[in-house]
Amino acid sequence: MSLLTSLLVIIHECFVSVHTSPDRHQLQYSFVRTVSNRTHHRAKRWATSDMFHILIHYDASVTKLSKDEQNLIKEAVDVATGYWSNAIRPKYKLHDRIRLARQCPSQKMFFVENDYSIYYCSEKCLSETRCGDIIVPDEHLHQCHVCTKD
Repeated sequence: MSLLTSLLVIIHECFVSVHTSPDRHQLQYSFVRTVSNRTHHRAKRWATSDMFHILIHYDASVTKLSKDEQNLIKEAVDVATGYWSNAIRPKYKLHDRIRLARQCPSQKMFFVENDYSIYYCSEKCLSETRCGDIIVPDEHLHQCHVCTKD
């Protein structure tokens, strides 16, 4: 019986794994680049004109980072952009860029009946539209539409 117990202990010790968590610096500045054969196959199957083109705009805050951090961010964004350009396929041909609606000061927006592509603010549009902490450039926004009481 003691032989069986010691054998089980030896087997248990052979299959025990110890995991050490990476420190904060390693987590913050590392990412894994993977190349999927499925993505490569999908890219061959569709024509490049069907690709979803993504325009990248870097906020000014990126320039405040060190060169290594800037390169890491740009490399990660390039990998992500390539992935999503291949993964997203529009159902219908897009003739214009996808633009964001401008923000309204009162947070009230109106739509034209049966046309949800145009948003109207009740008084005016904000001078800046934000996505989180980032100010969205004007070229990524729809023009301002205002619904007056008249």
